Amino acid sequence: MGINKSIQEKRAVIEKFTLMDDIFFEAFADDKKAIQEMLRVILDDPKLVVLEVITQRKIRNLYGRSVQLDALCKLGDGTNAEIEIQNEDNDDHVKRAYFNGAQIVVKNSQTGTPFADIPKVIVIFISKFDVFGDGLLVYHPQYVIRETGKVLNLGVEYIFVNASAAGDTSKLARFMKRMQEKNVNDPEFPELTRKFNQLKHDEGGFQHMCKLMEEYTEESRAEALMQGKKQMIEDALKAGKTMQEIASFYGKTVDELKTILNA
Repeated sequence: MGINKSIQEKRAVIEKFTLMDDIFFEAFADDKKAIQEMLRVILDDPKLVVLEVITQRKIRNLYGRSVQLDALCKLGDGTNAEIEIQNEDNDDHVKRAYFNGAQIVVKNSQTGTPFADIPKVIVIFISKFDVFGDGLLVYHPQYVIRETGKVLNLGVEYIFVNASAAGDTSKLARFMKRMQEKNVNDPEFPELTRKFNQLKHDEGGFQHMCKLMEEYTEESRAEALMQGKKQMIEDALKAGKTMQEIASFYGKTVDELKTILNA
């Protein structure tokens, strides 16, 4: 009885998911055809090809902050397209997008490669709120020379999509509406409909979602533990302890403490 109730509870949780939920979007983005349809709409390119998708990829930075990407796609022309879903207006998301783009550029730059040959990066930021507050559906920030107005091509393109935009009737607006719905059946977006309903209603999709939810729970516990360790180290440093003293107390090396602080 308890097992059946647990399964029913899981199904109830999954039924409430939309594509704006991280865990559901991760499962959705793992499907190349589905994410390809999505990118074709956002980038207005019906011939765009997705070669590879990596979901929830973490780019580690030894010297500072690491970055977690919702979905990183390799396109047919060599471009790297990163998609991030954001529901809460709780940070400077323009700087966040800039940081993510810079990390992807560095990660995909090999020693000795001419800067002109570094693959292009597109950072797509989809939010439930209007990042810039001007009521538009989509924004394309650019680097511009102030004195001349000339636009610079630095190899990173930023696209901010405001899923909350009202009154827009474009194809992109219709897609954004579907991303916020708990049930989708739209022939205009067949791959979105297929993958969405597979995850919601097929047994294989249900099992995959259950596995992801368990992984998210374990990751949340591990992250909470790591944050607790980080806080203890920071508190000890504020109290005047040296890194070596803290390392000795906890039976770790200074490098291990630095890894915790930079996690």
